[in-house]
Amino acid sequence: MAKGRYYKLVSGSNIETKGGMVALLNTIGKADIVTFYLNETTKLSRRIISRLHTSFVSLLSGHCLKYYNGSAVFLREDVMRWHPNNDRNGFLAIFMVILLNEGKSCIEIPVSLNEHKDNASKAISMRNFLSVSQCLMNILLNRIQKTVK
Repeated sequence: MAKGRYYKLVSGSNIETKGGMVALLNTIGKADIVTFYLNETTKLSRRIISRLHTSFVSLLSGHCLKYYNGSAVFLREDVMRWHPNNDRNGFLAIFMVILLNEGKSCIEIPVSLNEHKDNASKAISMRNFLSVSQCLMNILLNRIQKTVK
């Protein structure tokens, strides 16, 4: 039903700051993908998890972004055309890798996030672990398939 040129997923967790959102939206049109990376975060556990995930995605995909799970701005036509087969945690990472494999350009901008100190992170769970593992396996399989062609 979307009719605009761009697509952005807005998280219901209210983690993006107004300044970060403005910076992201002001960069629209400078690349096919406008994404962010975290320029600061106070929680050591979040930094460790993010860096591990980013390292694994970079290693398996052959790309080198600072952060793959950010709610980027995509061209609507790319969202409609390419579909990752992972619908939980990690789907943004695999979607980014698919688009980068297709030769899409990408700009990364630094942003800060609203960290909710009263809520414990739900990132470490069996469900998320399995979902991210599936994502990483799909990224690796896509790279192997691309190499074999």
